Amino acid sequence: MFEEMQRESEEIKREIEQIQKKKEQMQKEKERIQKEKEQIQEENKQMQKEKEQIQKENEQIQKENEQVQKENEQIQRDNKEIQRKNEQIQKELNELHQQSLRNTVSILRDVGLSDEEIITRLCTQYRLEEEQVKGYL
Repeated sequence: MFEEMQRESEEIKREIEQIQKKKEQMQKEKERIQKEKEQIQEENKQMQKEKEQIQKENEQIQKENEQVQKENEQIQRDNKEIQRKNEQIQKELNELHQQSLRNTVSILRDVGLSDEEIITRLCTQYRLEEEQVKGYL
């Protein structure tokens, strides 16, 4: 009986040792997991900082885009004004050109040139076709 108790006691000791080893292994695993958790938390903090920085940069880009849009709208208004002024200038130049042709016809008539001579001179001087010049006679 004593031997049997001794065997059982030894068996219990072995089981306790095995449990102790498992407990140590689990503790090590727990520590490893805790370290990984801390590392992940640190990475998350870093990622959050980067996310905030990106957010700030996006806001700045948005402001710059809005400014560029305003400038583009102003440029479009300026271009329309320039186009309107160019059209007005072209209209005035055409009127001056027509007036100069009428004045030239008047002067050439005053010096006694015939309509054929006037047509020839205007076609040569202003590089016009005969049909265009006939409208000023």
